[in-house]
Amino acid sequence: PSATQLLVAALNDNQASVRIIAARALGRMTVTPASAITALTARLQDPSADVRGASASALGRSRHPGDGAVVALFAAANDNDSDVRAAAVLALASIELPAEKVLPVLATSLADDDAAVRGKAIAGLEHLGNAANSVLPEITAALSDDAATVRVSAASTIGSLGESARPAMPQL
Repeated sequence: PSATQLLVAALNDNQASVRIIAARALGRMTVTPASAITALTARLQDPSADVRGASASALGRSRHPGDGAVVALFAAANDNDSDVRAAAVLALASIELPAEKVLPVLATSLADDDAAVRGKAIAGLEHLGNAANSVLPEITAALSDDAATVRVSAASTIGSLGESARPAMPQL
C-alpha cells in the first residue's frame, strides 16, 4: 500500500490521536489525492473535535477539495467546538472559492463568542483581498477587541488592503 492509503486507513483508527496525526500528514501533502479528500471530509463528522479540526485544516491546505468537502466545511464553520469552527473558517478562506461565496461565513464569524474564531475569520478576510472592503467597518471594530490576537489580525488585514482601507487608518 502507498503512504496515502496507509494514512487514509489511519483516519479510521480507534485512537483519536492516530486520526489527528493522519489528518495532519495528509494536509501536508503537495497534492491531496481524491481518496484522502473523501476520507478527510468524512472525518469532519468525527466524535473527536480535535480530529474534526485537523481534518478541516487539512482540507484547507488542499486548495481544491471539491464541492462535497466545501459543503462539509461550511457546516463545520457552525460546529459546537470553537477550535473546529476556527479551522473551518480559515480553511474556507484558504481554498479557492469565489469571495462572494465565502464572505458571508467570514463576516458572521467576526461576531463569534470565541476569539480564535474571530481571529481566523479576520485572517481569512486577508485572503480575499479587496472583497474584504465590504466588511471594513467590522474589521476596524476588531481593532478594539478584548483579544490581542484578534487586534493583531485586524491590523494585519487592514494593512494588506492598502489604499482601499484608508477609512480605517485613523483607528490604527
